[in-house]
Amino acid sequence: KTEGSGGSNHMAACPYGKASLVFPLAIPAGAALAAVEATEEIPEVQARVIGYTTPLTSEAGACSVRFAVAQPLECSPGNYLVAVRSKNHVGWLPGLANTKHQGEELLLEVVVLGRPDRRLQAVMYLPQETLSALWPCDGSEYGACLRLMKTSLLPQLSDCPGQWLRDRLLKLADMVEVQFKVKAGVASAALGAQLEAAGLQLVDSLPESMSIGPADKGARIDEQELGYWTEEMDKGHRCAGAMDDSRRQDVPDEIYASML
Repeated sequence: KTEGSGGSNHMAACPYGKASLVFPLAIPAGAALAAVEATEEIPEVQARVIGYTTPLTSEAGACSVRFAVAQPLECSPGNYLVAVRSKNHVGWLPGLANTKHQGEELLLEVVVLGRPDRRLQAVMYLPQETLSALWPCDGSEYGACLRLMKTSLLPQLSDCPGQWLRDRLLKLADMVEVQFKVKAGVASAALGAQLEAAGLQLVDSLPESMSIGPADKGARIDEQELGYWTEEMDKGHRCAGAMDDSRRQDVPDEIYASML
């Protein structure tokens, strides 16, 4: 049991897991613990659970929980490192958050990194079933507490296809790993205790009715991205090249002229 948990009935089942080769969204155990520790001096704010994974995040291959914060919390639109916990537990979990202001509230979509591999050496994102058990969307005034790092990891990225969001999430995870790099193997025991304090009960698998598909399920390429590839083949350049005003930096002048 965890202090303030009210008993084991509040624990959320979380299956062991390892990030797929197609979408290796995970950070080492030491980086996860160090990231949470880095937020300890940040005042926590209460948050209301308003939903879960958006279609775009699902298309990218991840799962998320969405919060609304009514308390004053100044931040510009962007991607942030956060620590989040259930109101029923004292343990914190790291997460990658995207922010959006709506009226007087700050909305956050958070990919929570708390699902460990069996050796407790790394954590990937929590599956939808675990997120909904840990943070039920039951209309409560608040069901979570948040700590948000004041400095954003990256500026806001909007109107992008799911495949680009997938790359953005991997970039954010890599930034967290680099920023909080620690010696491998020193944090496995501490990680297990941290996950339990956060309300996670590690299990081999969830019941069949709560089966979790692989992270690389579904279409990995959409029509929009195929359009970019077609342009690249036709024009002989990379469509994601740098821009200077309206002129591309990776396109020879004769090819650029043919596009006008």
